[in-house]
Amino acid sequence: MSKATQTVLVTGSSSGIGRATRDRFAAAGWTVYAGVRDLTPDPDLPANVRPILIDVADPAQIRAAVARIDQDCGGLDALVNNAGTLTLGAFEDMPARDWQDVMTVNFFGPVELTRQVLPLMRRKRSGVVVMLSSLSGLVGLPGNSAYTASKFALEGATESLRHEVARFGIAVALVQPGAIATEMPQKLKIPDDYQPDSPYLPMLTACLPDDADEGRGDSPDMVAKVIFDIVATKAPKLRYPAGAQAEAVTAKIPTLDDAARSRFIRDVSGLDWWTAGADAPLKTEKATS
Repeated sequence: MSKATQTVLVTGSSSGIGRATRDRFAAAGWTVYAGVRDLTPDPDLPANVRPILIDVADPAQIRAAVARIDQDCGGLDALVNNAGTLTLGAFEDMPARDWQDVMTVNFFGPVELTRQVLPLMRRKRSGVVVMLSSLSGLVGLPGNSAYTASKFALEGATESLRHEVARFGIAVALVQPGAIATEMPQKLKIPDDYQPDSPYLPMLTACLPDDADEGRGDSPDMVAKVIFDIVATKAPKLRYPAGAQAEAVTAKIPTLDDAARSRFIRDVSGLDWWTAGADAPLKTEKATS
């Protein structure tokens, strides 16, 4: 099969890593189904990019999108589960609905979409599934418990899936980006309905990005190249750190014992002052490490 006839589905393709991935596959001649939550026409899209409505929190939209791709193309060669969300909040404070929203978008959505796609790939006895994880799938930073839980879950499920579907010629891989210059960090905020008397507010305030953080990190194009190279690889590995920060962290974490791991997390989060003890002074502005 020539690359001109190969088909990929990329979720969350309207911005950031998803958009860069969509464009890289399109430039290589693939037919790209670009998962979006809004089908506003874009006259600048190349002919081989086909926007398709997929809110990964909606199982009915997932089933309809996969059925359409199967009808149009008779199968799917690659799936890139990129769509994701990030909600700031302390473990104790976050209501169940916020936990559920994060888990639905970052874990249950990719799980359901992959479940619907696998029969198409099994029928062809080939295909590649790429899951977008994070360094938060390796370490739990303060204020990030729901996001971290979703990425830890995704890492474990993906590893199991990889062994289950290898027999059918299907490859499965995880991409672990570090800091990426996308819109997501700058959209991070303390939820409007957050408890104003929460004892965790000083910590959460320090977790917020500031103007100096804008544009920091590797480019989405770099991650898109990693994803494209995985799909083009005959036998991809399970995990691919993406970017210098990701490579450094994924190399360091396995060498740390529990105490060193805790120190590392405090250092990189800039929250050593928060964990220093009950009598330590609190900071109300973003901490710097």
